[in-house]
Amino acid sequence: MGLFSGTAGISLFLFHLYDYSKNQEHKDTAQFFLEKSFEKINAGSTIPTYCNEIAGIAWTVNYLVKHSFIGVENLEVLDELDDYLNQSMMSYINNNSFDFLHGASGIALYFTCRANTNPKIIDYLKKYTELLNKYCIYDPYTESAKMISTVQDGNEQLNIVILLEEHFNITYSSLRKRFKKCTDIPLLTYRENLILDALRRKLIDNKCLSIMHEFGFKYESHFAKWFRKHTGLNPSEFKERYDNK
Repeated sequence: MGLFSGTAGISLFLFHLYDYSKNQEHKDTAQFFLEKSFEKINAGSTIPTYCNEIAGIAWTVNYLVKHSFIGVENLEVLDELDDYLNQSMMSYINNNSFDFLHGASGIALYFTCRANTNPKIIDYLKKYTELLNKYCIYDPYTESAKMISTVQDGNEQLNIVILLEEHFNITYSSLRKRFKKCTDIPLLTYRENLILDALRRKLIDNKCLSIMHEFGFKYESHFAKWFRKHTGLNPSEFKERYDNK
């Protein structure tokens, strides 16, 4: 019933098809599929994601109202969904799921469309951005912020952040700034340099596959890409070059 994989997406397409063709049948069918989406919610569906269910349907309704495909009275049903979606977004964040399609970020995207119509939304988004900043890691190589789940193994990184916060009694964001000020080296760069030095030593006496899990890499392709980015060589090329010395 969702935006990307169900009736809400079909409804959106058909409304635009009606706008192009002026064929009333397309509009009637679009309305039919939109109603089908809400029938499933009313029947007890609780999946909140942007891709598959509630957040995606809510975004679709907001979009259709904004572009005058349906009446503004349809926004009333969204007021009833917003509190539930906020609770779901916080739950995803607590489980380190900032995924766009199936996690917190998709719900946050929907909220950005609702900020002018529901006064609660601003507070929801402020909390989301606060936690987003807290749990992201700044990558000096790409000059961008990455979510924990996109850097090596998500759970491992999140555990490190939690341990650092508890040990130093400050947020990870503050610790990162203080570390850079004192050492002139980003905390992430320092950690990655330590990992790289340890990997180089390990590779001399071990095969790639036997050590990549030890350092938090689930997939050989991710390990090879990360190693090549920092050394200019694949792990096997590095080992071969050392063995030939």
